[in-house]
Amino acid sequence: MFAAAASDPLASPRSIRFLVTGIGATLLYALLAAAFSTAMSPVLASLFAYALAATFSYAGHTYFNGAHRLEVPRFAVLTLVGLAMSFVLPLTLSERLALPAWIPIALTCLLVALINYVVLRHWAFGKALAEPGSVPRMNVLQERLPAIPVLLTLLVAVYAAWLAVAIVPTNVDVSWLLVVCDRLLNGEHLHTDIVEINPPFSVWMYMPFMFLERLTGGRAELWLILGVIGLALASLAFSARILARADPIYFQPRFIWVLPAAFLLIVCFQPHEFGQREHFSIIAILPWIALQCARQRASDFAAGSRLEQMLAGVCAAIVVMVKPPHFALAFVLPAALLAIQRRSLKPLLVPENITGAAIVAFYVAYIVVFQTQFITEILPLARDVYLPAREPLLALLDWPRELILLAIATVLLADGFQRMHWDAKIPLLAAFGLLPAFLIMGKGWPNHAMPMIVLGTLAFGMQLLHGESPGRLKLIGKTAAIFGCFLVLQLTAKIQWFTLTNDYSPLERSIASIQQVDRNPTIVSLAARLQVAHPLSRRVGGHFVSRYPSASMVFDADKLAETGDDPQIRRRLADIRDRMIGQLADEIATKRPDIVLYGDETGPDWGNLMLRDPRIALELHQYSILHQEPGIRVYFRKHFAAGGEAAK
Repeated sequence: MFAAAASDPLASPRSIRFLVTGIGATLLYALLAAAFSTAMSPVLASLFAYALAATFSYAGHTYFNGAHRLEVPRFAVLTLVGLAMSFVLPLTLSERLALPAWIPIALTCLLVALINYVVLRHWAFGKALAEPGSVPRMNVLQERLPAIPVLLTLLVAVYAAWLAVAIVPTNVDVSWLLVVCDRLLNGEHLHTDIVEINPPFSVWMYMPFMFLERLTGGRAELWLILGVIGLALASLAFSARILARADPIYFQPRFIWVLPAAFLLIVCFQPHEFGQREHFSIIAILPWIALQCARQRASDFAAGSRLEQMLAGVCAAIVVMVKPPHFALAFVLPAALLAIQRRSLKPLLVPENITGAAIVAFYVAYIVVFQTQFITEILPLARDVYLPAREPLLALLDWPRELILLAIATVLLADGFQRMHWDAKIPLLAAFGLLPAFLIMGKGWPNHAMPMIVLGTLAFGMQLLHGESPGRLKLIGKTAAIFGCFLVLQLTAKIQWFTLTNDYSPLERSIASIQQVDRNPTIVSLAARLQVAHPLSRRVGGHFVSRYPSASMVFDADKLAETGDDPQIRRRLADIRDRMIGQLADEIATKRPDIVLYGDETGPDWGNLMLRDPRIALELHQYSILHQEPGIRVYFRKHFAAGGEAAK
């Protein structure tokens, strides 16, 4: 619709008219949306304003700029894209995040103007704007700035933001870590007032988003969404720059089209895990992989500037610090194979590896010196309860099976591992380096599998691009290409379908029930899993006051105590279970939270353990059931419920 971007000094009069029309449509949308929002919802106001401004835009381009009627289908496609953005932005920012109406209006103006300057000028109305003799110049512009991949990349960003805000509630682990950051900024202490099973870097990753919430008033979840999308784009651009400087083949159009596909894979492959630490790991590992791919092209194994090497090293350190030491194999395996292939230690001693190793060593030293409670209290708890609580081996094989099938398709497509292109081989080796971490953790959770599946998919895609054309492939190569594409498409479609059709109404109803009586309650969780309390506590604006994110450690300790073979270990686990139940009961007695959340998603045995414990039962006598859903029960403090806000 709009094309509000500056033209160059040599712009033709028709280009100037194009610019004037775009600015006029932009101003019309902004004024109408602001006016309509005083009488209707921000979403309807934005849609009506966009429709009217789009009509003005088309009339201007047709009658003022001389655009041909045959360009109507292209203009219609872009108008539908703009309408989608004018719907998604106010829905997510104004109605879900309660931001002022002018913010989505301004963002719509900015984003749609950017899209349309690129696409309308060089795609939809490019012929209309081209003066006699300007065709070669237009062709050069189109070659340098392909409109459709850029448009698709922006659409992926909008889709990712829409999924993260409007469809999928904030991931449970992300919500808990944001709660931890908030409490740390309020003066509490990690591993003393708050028990977090992971090392401190897991918390530090989310602290910038909580700082932004404090500084701007915008929710940390919004800044997290923008941060993940922005970092993913930056990582892809940085990695593409390294590869393009090393190999001119990356300037070919087919590789430019990879950008939106890779971006979709990185930010939308697992919407339920958006913003997870593993999600950041995928983003951070790409520059290191790109640098190794560039290095193997050079006889002296040299590649990248000093800045690129340092940034890749910092990113590699981030990946390892997310899951120390499990994720280190993602770097060791491809580097070791490169060293064997070169018969040299140089691939192991490159600057990015040394930089990453130095940062990780400094981090470990920091924990040993300044985070002694993590070593003396948290690690023993993880050793006794968290790590032994594993799924059976057969239950862990679903995600590794997907990786193995992708690897088989990639190898067959290349006609053997030795003939596989290094740009595919390196990410595939990194993916298999992450497989032991998945099996060691033993949980089978999608976030633990996400990095290896995404890297395995990228490896297949790179081999598909670098390999022979489809017509020249052998029968087995064609079969592998079809099978690999089918595998990726069906896995992606299945996850997206689950995301879009999943029922989030129990959580929404529980949130609504709490908001009817209190907007900022204090909360404690007796649930066997984190899901019951998080992201609920963030969504209701509550203050989660418990030392533990949930009673999950109680559940794991009880399960291990019941199934263990060693009587001494069983007694120790039973002591841990009973001690933690007592601590939760003491928290309810001393902190007197407004809300106690209970989850029975693990079965009736959990109720027999938790609710019938005399210490818990005594404290819950002060509470009544405010709301109940399958798997969720909301207890509300009785005297507070009777007196409302005045009694608080």
